[in-house]
Amino acid sequence: MVCYWEAKIDFILKRIANCFCKTYKTIKINNENEADKQQPNEI
Repeated sequence: MVCYWEAKIDFILKRIANCFCKTYKTIKINNENEADKQQPNEI
């Protein structure tokens, strides 16, 4: 029973980490795109 819960928690943590990683990459790309859009306006 303990092993089951440890495996379950480990699996969930990996899922959360994976989702967070994908979200972080998406946010980073969006921020870079926003920076590219803003630069021509400043010049």
